[in-house]
Amino acid sequence: MSKKSKTKKNDRLMKRKAGKEKLLKKENTESTITESEIEKEIEDAQSSVPPKIKKCAHLKKMVKIKTINIAISKAKTLNNCEDCKEEKEYKDVFMCLSCANFYCGNQDENHTEKHFKTTGHCVFMNLKSKAFYCFSCEDEIFYGKARNAILTEVKAFVENFEKRKKIEEIEIAKKERYMENAKKTIIYPGLRNLGNTCFFNSVMQCLTYTKPLESIINNEKEIEEGQLTDSFVHFLRSMHEKLKNAGEKQKQEIKFSQDVVKPFELFNQIASKWNQYRGYRQQDSHELLRHLLDGIRDEQIKALKEKGEEKKKTFIDEIFGGKLVNCIICDTCKLINYTYEPFFDLSLSIENSNSKKNSNKDEIIGPDNSNIEEKLKNEKYPLINDEKNNNNIKRILEEISVEKKENDEAFSIRDCIKQFMDIDVLEGKEACICDNCTKIRYGEHNQPTKTKKKSKKVKKIRINNGSKLSVKGHQEDDEDYTHITYYCSLNGISEDKENARYFYENNSNKEENDNDENNEEKEIEIEEEEEKIEEEKKKVVYRRIKKRYFIDEFPKILVLNMKRFTQVGFYGRVKKSDKFVDFQPFLKLAPYLSPIKHDENIQPFYRLYGVIVHSGFSYQSGHYFAFISRKVGEWFYASDSSIRPSDWDEVKKSCPYLLFYERIK
Repeated sequence: MSKKSKTKKNDRLMKRKAGKEKLLKKENTESTITESEIEKEIEDAQSSVPPKIKKCAHLKKMVKIKTINIAISKAKTLNNCEDCKEEKEYKDVFMCLSCANFYCGNQDENHTEKHFKTTGHCVFMNLKSKAFYCFSCEDEIFYGKARNAILTEVKAFVENFEKRKKIEEIEIAKKERYMENAKKTIIYPGLRNLGNTCFFNSVMQCLTYTKPLESIINNEKEIEEGQLTDSFVHFLRSMHEKLKNAGEKQKQEIKFSQDVVKPFELFNQIASKWNQYRGYRQQDSHELLRHLLDGIRDEQIKALKEKGEEKKKTFIDEIFGGKLVNCIICDTCKLINYTYEPFFDLSLSIENSNSKKNSNKDEIIGPDNSNIEEKLKNEKYPLINDEKNNNNIKRILEEISVEKKENDEAFSIRDCIKQFMDIDVLEGKEACICDNCTKIRYGEHNQPTKTKKKSKKVKKIRINNGSKLSVKGHQEDDEDYTHITYYCSLNGISEDKENARYFYENNSNKEENDNDENNEEKEIEIEEEEEKIEEEKKKVVYRRIKKRYFIDEFPKILVLNMKRFTQVGFYGRVKKSDKFVDFQPFLKLAPYLSPIKHDENIQPFYRLYGVIVHSGFSYQSGHYFAFISRKVGEWFYASDSSIRPSDWDEVKKSCPYLLFYERIK
């Protein structure tokens, strides 16, 4: 026997052995199958499509495709019975595939079987379960690509009808909703465009429906008089009066047309104060809002001062005013300083600036070429080991968490506010003077004061013709503890040792030349020596500073401005960004409040009620329009004199320029 035949024989024996082992394992597993598994297999077998599809001999004769297609395309509904002729909800409806009529099943009057007995039409489709049945075969008809394929066409006709019907129902519902909203929005007055004044009209529509201003309209709150203030209040009252009259006519079912207001008086008052509005050219709506509110506020402050009530808040401060707290931390001594800044709106960048600064060795070299991280041996910094202070720093520098849905990568208004409050690090040439570190290193007497200003020492330089040149001596002007400026100027030249010498030598050389040429005598008197100037210069310590903004006091009305217009190039060309920013109808301010100064039980909650949108390529052209919401879920579109219904689906797709939020909690 050859070697090949021996190997083949061994292979056959091994295969037989493996087969026997498989059979033994199968028998063992079958014997251990539980009753529940057997029941499951039976259910699967019953629910699954039979492996072999039986062909129904009656389909070719009974199924009329053209008749079915025409009947379904003309049908208004598939839920009816030809014999019952009643409008009700049937439990089962069958369609005859020969005459394309609809009949009820055996759970109602069973007109399907009656139709079969009278006409002989035996193939039917259950329109609810999409199953087919043959009364002659007395069995359900299964179908696939190979057999009974004609039934797939019938099923496709029915499914297309149902899809079409759903679309029609949605369109009808939309039309009904639009008509209801149209009845509601016809009461809102429009604003006449006085000539490129859409920027003004869009702002005034949002201010008209600002709820806290209603107390002024209804004379519930006293305010001071002023030309701009009076025009503004008169405008608001005229808008609300027209709104009220239209609402009463609508209730009484009296026919009326939409009112349009001509805001000449208010716009002329604004133009009289700011010349840029006199030419009826396109302007910026945010700038207009700021001018209007600031102008009214100035009138109120002036009137309150005349009455001796300087400390009293104006209604602009009460409604739109908020306060930011700037937490400033020295990276070396760990001192925390708080500075407060009022705000009436927040201007937010819409560009994602997640890029981090590359580390550079020069970042530790301060403006005076000193090491901003340097600590001397005899210097003690007690706040470094202060547990409470360290906890406060940790809370200030903690990452702000923004609510986001899963797989939501869109840049949102919450991201814009978070970016506004990102940690800003000032180091290197931007490093700031730390008063505390200066005090630790050089002592109390060397500490610069914040309010005290030294008097200017004037050096007199006498010239024989009687004229005098003045030189400013050492002056200290400390407006912010992080920025202290020490300067002396000598006719515009910074006064240090070399500059003083340069000035003296220049003038002395000039005097000698003049004596030689013109024989003129010049006498220069310097009252102070250079050494005294150097002694007066204070020593300071520059440090790396971390600072971060939080909201300390939240306003009743929060106005957010999206920075869509930016200057590019050397010639001040303005470029507009149409980047989409996702914004929500509700906004929580809790994550952006100061973690040190704020009470955790207070959770300010805001509702969006006004959106101003700019369409166009430049701030000097294009068009401004607004979306307004007086009630939750109800929106209307306002474009000058044109007012129409809108909804949140339309609003949320826009690219807002200004957002108006009202505090509801």
